[in-house]
Amino acid sequence: MAHRARVAFAAAAIVLLGACGSAGGSHASAPSSRTASDPASAPSSAVRQPVTTAPVTSDPATASGRERPPSTAASAPHTATRQVTLRPVTAAGTVAPGYSLRAGTVRIDCSSGQPSPVATSGAVLYCQPSAAAAIACWQAADRTHAYCLTDARATTVTEYPLRGRFGSPRPAETEPVPMAMDLADGTRCAVRVGGAAARLAAHPDWVPYYYCGRGDVSAVWAAPYDPHGGILTGDGPWEVRLGSAGGTGSLRTLTVRTAYFVATAA
Repeated sequence: MAHRARVAFAAAAIVLLGACGSAGGSHASAPSSRTASDPASAPSSAVRQPVTTAPVTSDPATASGRERPPSTAASAPHTATRQVTLRPVTAAGTVAPGYSLRAGTVRIDCSSGQPSPVATSGAVLYCQPSAAAAIACWQAADRTHAYCLTDARATTVTEYPLRGRFGSPRPAETEPVPMAMDLADGTRCAVRVGGAAARLAAHPDWVPYYYCGRGDVSAVWAAPYDPHGGILTGDGPWEVRLGSAGGTGSLRTLTVRTAYFVATAA
């Protein structure tokens, strides 16, 4: 899944911070009015959703990857997943046009310099604590704050005061995962950012990678350290296995209609 969803590390960093317990975690998605067309097809997930005033670019969908089982997904055949890139913060550390700023209530630590697993450009970090949902953060121009996109479907950037320094910029992950996804049946999903999680009765060792639906009632499940962040890739549209966030019942396969990533604005 060239350029897009391998997170052996991200799966571990984001998803496996919690292993058992009650399902919980942070949600991300993109504004429903923001759209972008994909040169190679039309996709998008984490997630990544539209807003006319916010800068958005599409990335070509190149769907190479592991084999997947015969599809039972509910979606239009031969329609590739549309990938949308959200750009809420500029390289100068200012909020991009179309986005507004709100004050965060906690100090965050970005000193590790860990690249954001949902970013397609460098100098975007994953900060702590996970409760802040600071999965995609940029250094603010004043260098004492970080600007973080905590909800891919919102046009609001959270300004968090920094605890210590902002980590040295590093290149982006070579294969980031979506921050949010729109599934073919209309379900919206956001990447899991830490927190405890339930066990899946049918596969007790599996973990949730995304929480979906109003109230996070559903989850995208896969084996731990899945190299594609729980997303099934191949020559067609991406697919996920969706089930109850509580771990009960069976899983069903759904197509990913749109995937949302983040990057730095010019």
